[in-house]
Amino acid sequence: MKILVTGAAGYLGSVLCPRFAEAGYEVIAVDLESPPRIFLEQPGIEYHSGDVLDESLMRPLIQRADVIVPLAALVGTPLCAREPEQAWAVNLGGIRLIQKMRASGQSVIFPMTNNGYTPAPGQAYATEETPMQALSVYTQSKQQAEKELF
Repeated sequence: MKILVTGAAGYLGSVLCPRFAEAGYEVIAVDLESPPRIFLEQPGIEYHSGDVLDESLMRPLIQRADVIVPLAALVGTPLCAREPEQAWAVNLGGIRLIQKMRASGQSVIFPMTNNGYTPAPGQAYATEETPMQALSVYTQSKQQAEKELF
């Protein structure tokens, strides 16, 4: 099985890609950054440096994948507030590109951070049953991406 991971050099991707490879999956990793050293030392990881919004890069990689894990994003309220256009482009545009190019049999595993779930007034914690509140560009873009995947 081939797993395509976008945002592969980020916080989650740099942990997941080696774990997927160790479990015997073929990993196709994509990120703007240079590959983390572990990727170069880990058999089973094919690394591509590039932009997840680049159709010419992504089309052949998406076509080869059985599962897509889209981690590429501008993450967090402060960064997205400083760069809202880029946040929308990557956080939602990257998902739209995947949706446009993926086949019906390809699975997408879409992680949502806890920023997507904000406790209601008077509640200490949020759960996946808590209604989502779009309080920032980050949460708005990620929530819209999740809706479009469903």
